[in-house]
Amino acid sequence: ALGHIHKPLRFDSASFPIVYSGSPLCYSMAEAGQKKHIVMAEFVSPGETAVLQYIELSKGKPLLKIYAPSVQDALNRLSTCQDSYVELHLILSNHMSIEEKNSLYEAHDGIIDILLKMDMSNAVIESMPDMTISISELFKSFYKDKKGIDPSFEMVQLFNEVLNNTNNQIELSSGE
Repeated sequence: ALGHIHKPLRFDSASFPIVYSGSPLCYSMAEAGQKKHIVMAEFVSPGETAVLQYIELSKGKPLLKIYAPSVQDALNRLSTCQDSYVELHLILSNHMSIEEKNSLYEAHDGIIDILLKMDMSNAVIESMPDMTISISELFKSFYKDKKGIDPSFEMVQLFNEVLNNTNNQIELSSGE
């Protein structure tokens, strides 16, 4: 009987053991690293306690959480676990480029998710954006950084229109 409970359970407090094998495969990252088993119960004779044998399952891809302080380190670690599903945790002091992100996905086809954590302890203050410039100028800079080209005049107009509509909606909702 396989239900919602994923981990194996055993209750010995009853006059007979109650055993639940748990799910045969890992279904969430909370189960990363868990070994999965089935339980074979052999009944020798009526009225006697069954002999239980736990058999570890070896099929299916394991779930792994990998922590890496750089994209290069992540690439090295990913190369050692090609037969796994991976949740990758990157602790970076700078943003990750599209090319770097693509290189991670190209290096391992079992990446489920990439989670970024910014380590600002060694960040260079000069690399922080100038917060005195307008949101429109920040958008232009962001667009150029991501796409490699300046946004068109029409793109900037559309951004400003969306920004103005959003600001008007915020003012209306806060005034009610």
